Amino acid sequence: MTKPSQDTILKIVDEILSEMPLEGRVSLADMNIEDVEVLQGVFDLYIRSKVDPEDEDYEHIMHELWKRVRETHLLRLVK
Repeated sequence: MTKPSQDTILKIVDEILSEMPLEGRVSLADMNIEDVEVLQGVFDLYIRSKVDPEDEDYEHIMHELWKRVRETHLLRLVK
């Protein structure tokens, strides 16, 4: 299996975000890096069961999702 390109990873992130409810995006944006790493581990298990147990090409999707929603959906205090 060939390694997905950065464009492919970004398309996967776009697709996930388009189907993720607003509450989920805000919750993900509010997580710290340790929580994201736990989610990435669960996501890895799911992807490997669906794609290939040896496939490590998708190991950064959750981090990409997190970085994107941190830019767009992080709640900020308004005075």
